[in-house]
Amino acid sequence: MFSGGFDLQVMRGSMNTAMALAKRFNIGSEDAVVSLSCDSSLQWSCGCQGASLLLAADYRIGVDGAFKIGLNEVAIGMTMPHGGVELARGRLAPVFFNRSVILAEMFSPKEAVIAGFFR
Repeated sequence: MFSGGFDLQVMRGSMNTAMALAKRFNIGSEDAVVSLSCDSSLQWSCGCQGASLLLAADYRIGVDGAFKIGLNEVAIGMTMPHGGVELARGRLAPVFFNRSVILAEMFSPKEAVIAGFFR
């Protein structure tokens, strides 16, 4: 199973529903993963927690295509969860860490390999 990230309809609903979903994701409960889905605005991309799920995997394999991969939470007004920041710190090449976590830069699949999203 793979997910494009948090269900943005839930995240945009209310502060309470957004916080409940984020809390479930950060504790790692199974129902949080089931509740994740790809929003149509993120079609053909891996962002908004999808990239954090990718970084959590031991084996990360991808294909080349017309899509982007990155940690875009701050670009859409969210705060990066602490767990996602630490995953990025441990998996991404240092030169790509700030570009990903602070600047929310999105990368082509080839750039994502260099950054460390795939290994």
